[in-house]
Amino acid sequence: MLLPDRVKDIVRTLYYRHPAPRNDDDKRRALALMIAQQVRFELGPTWGTKRADPGRPLSKDSIAQHQPDGKLFGWDLFNGSTGLPHPNPGSIDISDQVFVDVSPGLDHLGGASPPDVTRPPSTGGSMKPYDERLAVEFGTAVNQIYAEAKRAADPGMIAVQAMRTWHDFQFSGLSWAEARDKHLAELRAVYGR
Repeated sequence: MLLPDRVKDIVRTLYYRHPAPRNDDDKRRALALMIAQQVRFELGPTWGTKRADPGRPLSKDSIAQHQPDGKLFGWDLFNGSTGLPHPNPGSIDISDQVFVDVSPGLDHLGGASPPDVTRPPSTGGSMKPYDERLAVEFGTAVNQIYAEAKRAADPGMIAVQAMRTWHDFQFSGLSWAEARDKHLAELRAVYGR
């Protein structure tokens, strides 16, 4: 069974608002819980999260749904290699695991519809041309942050921050320097520098 489109929208929206590095299980667990709470809020009480057994922590990368026949299905939301959301995750029968109700659910999106991630919003004018120099400058700065933090580079997170920076530059009215500095500051906050 495939994950409903609305749930995939929620996953992508919350992931890009609250990126969780692959190597930070606490942040990943908090993001998975936030997703489960939003899905429960919008789609009802059959949705929640899960744990492998009663003594284990909540899942850091999946949500769960009770089926009418009593089975429990789970969806692995993130790619283990990149940390990015799976585009079309299939369900797994996890009836031997423990369903965790996240009642009453929370509206982490504030009633807002998720963005249409298939195309950028119209600016009413022409887009700024792609500039390879800006991409190289950003990549160099990100690599420096990872080096200062003595961490291995995280290609998935670098791609996310690069896309968010370019989006802000294109559509939010920020200059390149403002967009770059905003997203580099976010990375520094994540990695403690």
